[in-house]
Amino acid sequence: MDPATQVELIRRLLDYAEHKTTGMVEAEAYNDVNDYLDPQQLRTEQAILFRRYPLAVGFASHVRQPGDFFTHEDAGVPILVVRDGAGRLRAFLNVCRHRGSLLVPEARGCGKKVFVCPYHAWSYDAEGRLLGMPQEFGFAGLERERYGLRALPVAERFGLVWVRPAPEPAGESPLAVPPLGVPPLDAPPLDMDAYLGPWARDFAGFGLERFVHFRTATLRRRM
Repeated sequence: MDPATQVELIRRLLDYAEHKTTGMVEAEAYNDVNDYLDPQQLRTEQAILFRRYPLAVGFASHVRQPGDFFTHEDAGVPILVVRDGAGRLRAFLNVCRHRGSLLVPEARGCGKKVFVCPYHAWSYDAEGRLLGMPQEFGFAGLERERYGLRALPVAERFGLVWVRPAPEPAGESPLAVPPLGVPPLDAPPLDMDAYLGPWARDFAGFGLERFVHFRTATLRRRM
């Protein structure tokens, strides 16, 4: 957002506060109570808004160096974001491919080269490749390259990390196992400029890429 627009919005908000008012539309509007209470509408909104479109899941300052990582669950899908050894930003479902256990319970970390599942100790590198399986004699026919972590589309833009929680934009279940022969280690790139459109200029104006994360606070409300 350019400075002139920021100043104008701040002045407008201060005027609202001084006169104890707010922005108003020209006429009354009606919202059906089902917009707030219908469970099916909630599921539809979650499936579309929080699965099929990119979400800002964290700050790029959290994953500046190889081995830096953070996790995110607010979208209802467990997500792992990590900077691999080559400096490439990657995002995966934070789910072990063995029994579906949560792979990384920590919120953030650094210097990580291997992620080990706390359930049965299957291990993966920062590129999502399956490295090891205890008691491998029980998986003699398993092809490791097919059972790496499930990749999610990811982008780094405007100081933020953006991830689409569903592997495919058509709405495939984010926890679905990819068909045999489909490599899980890469996902289509996100074109954030095309997605944000004119909002890209607003994000650029804030200069978030120069910011450093200071503190995280979580507020939970029944709404």
